[in-house]
Amino acid sequence: MHLKIFQTMILNTKGYGGKRVDLENADLEYSYVSDRKEYSEIDYSLNQIREQQINDLKEQNITDPKVIQERVLPKNDGISLFDLEDCQTSNGNCAYGKFEGRLQAFKVGETSNQSEYIFQENWDWVQEPFIQGTDFAGIHWGSKGEPEAGTTYGEGAYTWNDEFYNYFNFPIDTSSNYGITADVEFPVDDLGRYERYQGSIMEVVNIYTNTNPPGTRATISSVYAHPHTPNNWSIGVSAGGLSLSGNIGTGDKFTWRYSFTVE
Repeated sequence: MHLKIFQTMILNTKGYGGKRVDLENADLEYSYVSDRKEYSEIDYSLNQIREQQINDLKEQNITDPKVIQERVLPKNDGISLFDLEDCQTSNGNCAYGKFEGRLQAFKVGETSNQSEYIFQENWDWVQEPFIQGTDFAGIHWGSKGEPEAGTTYGEGAYTWNDEFYNYFNFPIDTSSNYGITADVEFPVDDLGRYERYQGSIMEVVNIYTNTNPPGTRATISSVYAHPHTPNNWSIGVSAGGLSLSGNIGTGDKFTWRYSFTVE
């Protein structure tokens, strides 16, 4: 099952139609996280990030070439996750190795005083990740949106040999009016295995026209964090955005930010 099909399935399952919103001004970033410090592709060169990854593996006494190949950025390809042309549009996936991700917005309704949107983050591990544990996801819409009670939804699916998918729900933290977060545990089948894993979180958000009339610019963002090691990570939400906290653990962090015009 392709990620786009999975996204459409979730929207149909929840009974929403809607029109895809054109997202603009992509601000997309990959970071390697090492015990609190983030090595962003914007601030650090490929070689600097590779050097930190290799040093971290040495400290963990990991010398297996296969593990090193999986966890260290390639020498020649560079960090291509957010350089791909299709990733710069609202219709494109962002691909990095085994991982694909996407942040989307759909307008699903309106009244005389508000526009109703779905904000949705999707991810797809096209092969089994090298670490199975808990990942972290979050969406931020800030002060211009008001979440609609009871509309938050998180769903995942996993398969072995693409024969059939097992579906499950996971809890979403809705304690903030500015966004949602989820701790996403990797599932396994009865034999303790899986091959491909997909997931999505979403929220219906109302933008009121008395404070944000049509033509107003709004911003949405999302984060997906994938630890490589045991950690004490969590994602927090504030008016200003999403933040990854915790001072133990290494791994990958993917960030999406887009702007759009309120209709």
